[in-house]
Amino acid sequence: MHRRLSRLPKGAVLQFGFHKNYASEMKRLRSYGHKIVTADEEGLVTLNSEHYKRYRVSAETLEQCDRCFCWGEVHAQMIQEVDDSFKNKLHITSNPRMDLLMPELCDLIEREAVELRKEYGRFLLLNGNFGSFNHAMGIDYTWKSIESKGWASTPKDKEFHHKRVELQGRFFKSFYSILPKIATEERKVIVRPHPSESLIPWEELSKAHPGKIIVVRKGNIIPWLKAAEAILHNGCTTAVEAFLLGRPVVSYRPEIVPELESELPNLISMQARNEAELLSLLENILDQDSKTRKQRTDYAKKFVDMNDTTYSCDKIVNALPNVTEHAEGKFKSLSCWKDKVVIELKDLIGNFVYRQSSAYLGLKCGKLDLKKTNDLINEYTPRIKFKIDAKVVSIGNGLLLMR
Repeated sequence: MHRRLSRLPKGAVLQFGFHKNYASEMKRLRSYGHKIVTADEEGLVTLNSEHYKRYRVSAETLEQCDRCFCWGEVHAQMIQEVDDSFKNKLHITSNPRMDLLMPELCDLIEREAVELRKEYGRFLLLNGNFGSFNHAMGIDYTWKSIESKGWASTPKDKEFHHKRVELQGRFFKSFYSILPKIATEERKVIVRPHPSESLIPWEELSKAHPGKIIVVRKGNIIPWLKAAEAILHNGCTTAVEAFLLGRPVVSYRPEIVPELESELPNLISMQARNEAELLSLLENILDQDSKTRKQRTDYAKKFVDMNDTTYSCDKIVNALPNVTEHAEGKFKSLSCWKDKVVIELKDLIGNFVYRQSSAYLGLKCGKLDLKKTNDLINEYTPRIKFKIDAKVVSIGNGLLLMR
């Protein structure tokens, strides 16, 4: 998409974070006449505020943003503390992924959840969050990635990240050993690894316990959350979504190291410190969940804008900077078609030269399907407050244009 932006009509480009590495790219896109708006997927669940402000927010990047969309009050406060002069750019909008949890869309979620229950029966869902330790490209890739982001520029930083990855490895091994003890033929465990994780160790565990532990990484996470009897995790963002869906959420914490862990997903969950506590929680999960849900909901409100009457996407659209409207013919110009051919050739060559990296990116970022997109629009449009009268066309390499 970024390769096409120099030729496409001027617009608002949605970027995905405030890290200092993004500043030069944003500056380049601004030079084409685009506006830059930014939302950070990682802004909801952080290790701690100081870590987030130091590693994931840069005043240089904020300078290039026209609008900054924040998950909630806590997220906005962290960004403002980096540089107060940019506070007028901050807008609390939550995140569009939370729109899918709205009451009027629950029948679509439940419909898919019913199909999952038919296929798999009763199950607990483990959402993997072990990408640093169990990375699809190997742990060496993790260290190189940390260094390339400038996160290990001092001995203290290196020590912090080594401890963090080592702790994640111990959590991974704890789940690996306890899953066979809680999985049964009557109530399976579905393992859904993070997109960055290697499937190999999980598939080996599944082969050792056929029919009881099943590894699946397909489809949107939300119907899986709805279908599960309970969600197991350690520090996973999807635990927040599960909690807001009203599902029982359990954080398994055989160790507690606050300075190396993410606070929000663990504290909105019921917590188990050992095997006995986990088994006890699972025996009477609904009653246990109801005892503390109100307190956990009050805590979550500080982090997520939980207004259930206004969509996050509405708030974002209303906050967008003004951009020029464009004639449809611009998208059909000869230069756009030429760019489409040239860029796809470059992509093909790049996929061949950088096969390993391309395969990994393919795991994380699947290409958009034109038919499925149109089907989703037709399903969701009758349930929301505004009508979408859009035509969706392919512009190459798995990218779609909605106009």
